[in-house]
Amino acid sequence: MTDILIAHPNFMVRNELMDIINKEMDDKTVKLVGNGSEIFSHVNLENVKVVVLSVFFDEISGLDILYLLKEKYDVEVIMVYDGYHHGREEAVRSFSYGAFDLIGLDMDDEKLVNIIKAAFSKRKDSDGVSNQGNDIDMKKEKDIVLLAGSTGSSSDIESVLKNLDEKMNIPVVVCIHMSPGFSSLFADRLNTLLEKEVKYVIGETKLDNSIFICSGDRDNIFEEKEDEVYIVEKKSEKKDSPSIDRLFRTCSEIFGEKVLSIVFSGMGKDGVIGARFVKSRGGNVIVEDESTSLIFGIGQYIIEQDDADYIIDVESIIELLREIFE
Repeated sequence: MTDILIAHPNFMVRNELMDIINKEMDDKTVKLVGNGSEIFSHVNLENVKVVVLSVFFDEISGLDILYLLKEKYDVEVIMVYDGYHHGREEAVRSFSYGAFDLIGLDMDDEKLVNIIKAAFSKRKDSDGVSNQGNDIDMKKEKDIVLLAGSTGSSSDIESVLKNLDEKMNIPVVVCIHMSPGFSSLFADRLNTLLEKEVKYVIGETKLDNSIFICSGDRDNIFEEKEDEVYIVEKKSEKKDSPSIDRLFRTCSEIFGEKVLSIVFSGMGKDGVIGARFVKSRGGNVIVEDESTSLIFGIGQYIIEQDDADYIIDVESIIELLREIFE
């Protein structure tokens, strides 16, 4: 039986990934494959739980392999980005094909292993039923929407934006734990999919009615200067970046009850303190429920501290936003 399949054309990369996994997850069995076509002919995929898959092979695209894996097997696929610009573009596109998350070869071992562990902990037996918390006052006008998450949140956030797009005629700020290479290309991808302008935060970026993608490896905070509001890059204060906590806190300090924040899939606790700040200033917090979350971590902590106004699945989030903004 194979728990983890590592499929990568580079022998050294395959073995390096295997050594990292074996060191931290010695209870899992690992199999290596160097040829993309061998994944389907030499491996019993019925038993594989997680596939760590290169974006590129000589004979077949990693995205084609990802598509076939998600169509035929109950498996989580983590894409490996090797460092080339085109490879980053393909990696970001993989979210639309059902990729669980992305890892880069420059990523530290602990973060890499945490992503693989998160793939194993994904809930498989969800019934898809939404759970509603407190009611949001639909008549309360909102001036800004914050969309935030970590592992597994990118595809859901993309889905929300594609379904609403220009209907939200106010600023929308997206904060996902991503490296700069991925976050900038995620912004580029959204710009090709959406009618509303998408801006990537660099330095000081003036707030307007666009969609803003927070830059990776730097915290992004709100600052008010001469009656204008800016999103400003700052040095990260903790390992998870950009910090959801700092973004939510500084936004609520300026916009108060006019903030609508939505927390999607993700592991860890970044965003829990931020949600408390939003609530304390009269803003609202929506949490993606367990039925559609790849990782029900951040949201669960927010629910436990009783700061969630709504606890609903992605489709219900879209419907609720339509009610608010139409």
